[in-house]
Amino acid sequence: MIGAAGEIAMRHALDATGRFAPLHHSVTTVLGIDLATYGEVDFVCGYYDTSDEEDPVAVTVIIEVKNTRGWHYASDTDDAKPGLHREEGELRRFLRKAAIVQEQRPNALICPVVVVRKANITLVRLGQSAGFLVASTEAQVVLADHAIMEASHHFDEVRNELGYHDLRLLDPPARVTTNYHRGIASKHIPSNARAAAEDWASNYSDWL
Repeated sequence: MIGAAGEIAMRHALDATGRFAPLHHSVTTVLGIDLATYGEVDFVCGYYDTSDEEDPVAVTVIIEVKNTRGWHYASDTDDAKPGLHREEGELRRFLRKAAIVQEQRPNALICPVVVVRKANITLVRLGQSAGFLVASTEAQVVLADHAIMEASHHFDEVRNELGYHDLRLLDPPARVTTNYHRGIASKHIPSNARAAAEDWASNYSDWL
């Protein structure tokens, strides 16, 4: 109900721009690189940057959506799991996947994008220095597919009683995304993907 809603909102926002193609959801292969050992990638899509008409380029955008209540920090160890890289949280595991793809496709421009409800400034600054984009949705979306959400007043009671004022109800097909998600897809990624990808190509090895 929670995780799926974030991915649905992002997928519809990307589709609505008409600028990302092809768009793949929940895949373990990126640019022919098998990532099954490391887990799925939420979205992979192509973006054709024409900001420089004399030098247009294709950028592969890899997106991780974390539609969770907690803030996300550069440390990213709170959700670490046992095993290899045990001090590594989910966002850093995502960046390692992007780094593996970049290593094996050195001539490709790859832009990792982290979409979270709330990003701490430490994560934003890390993205700026490393070459990945960080986007905050400023809202947590949920689906109306559970009994507690079937009536609008039920949703209002949950949101108000818990003090989750940024909770947003998605009720497809009437509402499938938010203005925040649309802004990420139509402005944030297109404006910054190329520059981020060029920085990522220089810094990706730090995440292997």
